[in-house]
Amino acid sequence: MKRATMILTAVMLMALFGLAADKERWVNIHVVETDDNTKVDIRVPLSLLIVAVDCVKSDQLQNGKLKLEFDDTQVDFKKLWAELRKHDNTDFVKVDSKDENVLVSRKGDLFIVQVFKKDEPEQSKPHVLVKLPVALMDSLMTTEGNEIDLKAFLNQLGKTTTGDLITVQEKDASVRIWID
Repeated sequence: MKRATMILTAVMLMALFGLAADKERWVNIHVVETDDNTKVDIRVPLSLLIVAVDCVKSDQLQNGKLKLEFDDTQVDFKKLWAELRKHDNTDFVKVDSKDENVLVSRKGDLFIVQVFKKDEPEQSKPHVLVKLPVALMDSLMTTEGNEIDLKAFLNQLGKTTTGDLITVQEKDASVRIWID
């Protein structure tokens, strides 16, 4: 009986781990505005977003690649990103203003944007927090010139770790975007 129980337990564990490995990734967006008591919850399978990018055809979006227009200016994002990517554990931008502090940095495998409000009781906690894995940024930069690759970005998003990407906390509103 013990042997049958152990085999059954092993089979159940393998099935659970197999299901977890094949689990669909989801993009979640939660917005709350207390002023007008509005709540928005969006939960979309990542596979749907990938298909949606292929379904849209316009002058700016073709085959999952988004052209960024800059009034006759060409920007080589790939070249800029290649140089920026070389620097690890660095603060790139620090802004200290009357109302808030902004910090753009790289910490390990993450690019982080933090905005701290000076008039908040918890000044050590960011009002805005964006955490983007470097691999996500890499995926955007697979094109040339003024284009970014949204389809590659979404595909890479499915391979990243789960958790928060963007959080914004205001007195009367909040936004949270995460992957699970």
